[in-house]
Amino acid sequence: GRIDGVSLGLDDHPMIALSGRGKRLDKVLFALLHECAHVAMGHWQQAPRVHEAGDEQVVGDPKAEEAVSALAASWVFPRGLQVHGRPITAQVIANIAEEYGVAPSVVVGHLQHEGVIEWSSALSRGLPTVEEAMVTWP
Repeated sequence: GRIDGVSLGLDDHPMIALSGRGKRLDKVLFALLHECAHVAMGHWQQAPRVHEAGDEQVVGDPKAEEAVSALAASWVFPRGLQVHGRPITAQVIANIAEEYGVAPSVVVGHLQHEGVIEWSSALSRGLPTVEEAMVTWP
């Protein structure tokens, strides 16, 4: 399927499961923050619901999903992240990442989710993958 993550309850405790779909950190980190926001909003206590959105099925209420994504984004970019009116280059991404104290992958993932850059953008090429990060874990 096209599910990147889910938050649910296990023995009355919140649990997050990530599929790792796409494997790039920009996608996986966004999915993790999004699911953490579901937990913070108490959604893990409810069963996920599938909704029809045009030709595809979407898990979760679209308005609730927007609120969850906004909460997740506010944790990383509390003042918001505006990049309108200038070309978005790798250097712009690096500058934003430094300003907010986050990895470039986080900035790219946010801009992709916001529709500012495409998921297949050249800006996401060469970003680390989850597999690369996991080999460094003790």
